[in-house]
Amino acid sequence: MFHRIVRTLVSLAATGALYAGPAAFVSVNGSDANFCTSASPCRTFAQALNQVDNFGTITALDKGDFTLGSTLNVNVGVTIDGGPGATLTGPLGGSVISLHPGPGAVIVLRNLDIIVSSDSGIGVSGAVGTTIVRLEHLHFDMSGASPGNGIILGVVFGSVFLNDVTVDMGSFAQQEGIVLVPTLATTSPYKVFVDRVTVRGGDNGLIVQDGSVILHDSSFENCNIGINFQAINTSPVRLLEGAHISKNTTGISTGPGTLYLSGSVLSGNTTALFAYAGATAITFRNNVFANNGVDGTPALSTSLK
Repeated sequence: MFHRIVRTLVSLAATGALYAGPAAFVSVNGSDANFCTSASPCRTFAQALNQVDNFGTITALDKGDFTLGSTLNVNVGVTIDGGPGATLTGPLGGSVISLHPGPGAVIVLRNLDIIVSSDSGIGVSGAVGTTIVRLEHLHFDMSGASPGNGIILGVVFGSVFLNDVTVDMGSFAQQEGIVLVPTLATTSPYKVFVDRVTVRGGDNGLIVQDGSVILHDSSFENCNIGINFQAINTSPVRLLEGAHISKNTTGISTGPGTLYLSGSVLSGNTTALFAYAGATAITFRNNVFANNGVDGTPALSTSLK
């Protein structure tokens, strides 16, 4: 009896029928024939996704390369934690990670080094409902992409949190650093929270279309447009504090809606701030505009507060 049970367990593990439950683990020394537990870790995040519960956590136990050779598809609510420093390299012609969350999903990606070969570092399709996406402590290396995007997320009614994210684009020849766009037309803007994000190079450092934004302590430099706020179906409010916008052709481009700019430095841009289509740009006196070709067009509205 005992030997028959052991053989059954081995067979189930080989077919992926066993799962780790709320927590799964991967290791560079693991095997996808394992149970994905801390004592018996899997080798890849893809196998761990097959084993973990919805809203569970996958953790890398060690630093190293966890590249699949194909796109990592995340279809459920889950936290993927690279632990001490997991690296993922994307396939040619595909995203490194592709998110496909359903209504109510919460996806957290943290502590990952993402090397983009082409296409995007993180892409998303079909994001609907009140999806929450949290991207934390991520580094994107775009130097080998031809051309490539750092992050492209489609959001409708949900929220996106970007915390301690760095995207090194390399040059204008790359495409976009971070792009957030609605996947469906909506008159209710989704919410974006940006904290300690850095984008270097690329056509646009950050694009947010039809979303409200709270941004702190973030830097966008050497881009065609550092921050590009667009609005088609909404008039969102964007609050920027402690932003460093430098050496871009246009530092900030803002469309319909209201921009509040406080405690920020815009320097060395050809045009620091460009407001269009009836946008309201309110800049507080604690901002610094220095060494720009043009500080703002049209003329800035300066608050006395």
